[in-house]
Amino acid sequence: MAWLAYWIRDWRVFHAVLMTPSLLTMAFIWFQPESVRWLASVGRYEEAEKCMQKVAKFNKVRDFPNPGLNATDGGELSESGATTEVKKQQNQGIIQLFRGPVYKVTFVTSWMWTSFFLAYFGFGLTTGSLASDPYTNFFLSGLVELPGRVIPMFIIKRFGNLLPLMTFQISSGLCMIAVIVIPSSVGDGWVTTSFALLGKLFTICAFPAINVINADLFPTPVRTLGQGFSQFVGNIGSIATPLLIYMDKFVPNLSLIVMASASFISAFLCLLLPETNGHVQPESSEDLAELFRTKRLFSNRQRAKDGLPSEEADMDMGDSQHSGGADTDMGGGLPSEGADMENKDAVPIPVPHGGEENAGFEMGDEQV
Repeated sequence: MAWLAYWIRDWRVFHAVLMTPSLLTMAFIWFQPESVRWLASVGRYEEAEKCMQKVAKFNKVRDFPNPGLNATDGGELSESGATTEVKKQQNQGIIQLFRGPVYKVTFVTSWMWTSFFLAYFGFGLTTGSLASDPYTNFFLSGLVELPGRVIPMFIIKRFGNLLPLMTFQISSGLCMIAVIVIPSSVGDGWVTTSFALLGKLFTICAFPAINVINADLFPTPVRTLGQGFSQFVGNIGSIATPLLIYMDKFVPNLSLIVMASASFISAFLCLLLPETNGHVQPESSEDLAELFRTKRLFSNRQRAKDGLPSEEADMDMGDSQHSGGADTDMGGGLPSEGADMENKDAVPIPVPHGGEENAGFEMGDEQV
């Protein structure tokens, strides 16, 4: 794009050349399959079955069941979660985005998109005012997007979505502050240019995490609607960016101050959302409420307040049961080799109706 801008100086011709490939992508809409989850959630089971079989055939899945969707006598899918409650949420439409736990996702993701568009277009529109010529700056600004698109895929897979997103947005805000504080005369302006490019890199790295969170947290019946609404609200940031840059003439560095503040606020709002990496997308508001209760960074503190064991305690308890079952009959597991040799002559005693405590007491007497 920078190379085209260097050779095509007429902005009308330049935009016409850029839009031509975009028009060709509209043809792919007719070949894009519909979401199986969405088709099932609205009761279009036959179309969902055809779509699933088509995807399985394309991926060359062997022994894929036909039909792949297990339907009950009532006509609802037992595996897809297309229950009456889900259909009710589908019929409520945009109102459902502001009810129950969904409203938290709606407001937080909308602000995330707003801060992202502010920072992204803010860095993009200010490249001409940095050191060197505007074509070189624009080339470098586009070049940093290449690692910004690739690096987050490996980081998110390893550390989840929330923690990397918070790190990227805080780092982006710190780079903006560095651009404000460091004089442009230091290093002939290349120091501030480097921080600006680094800030845009962190901003681009935040994009995949925001996109995944936006898609994973909304329940199935309102997922598409929620994604579209939050991005629609987020475009307020892209609309406001040129106005903020213009206001820099009256209030120096106002745009960078607003962009940095928005990034910091967005980073701390991540604390209100649950981690979605490695978890199934919620089918209903109840599933989303369970995610909020158990998968937030401070979910263990809330579970302790409710009198419930923490997730780590549940995991430790499960591990102890699995490991303890190999050493004792009381845990319901298989006896160890030593216990089997010692009790090989013992006569088993039937368990009375008095309960597990009496049963364990008599087993202890028998062993003695």
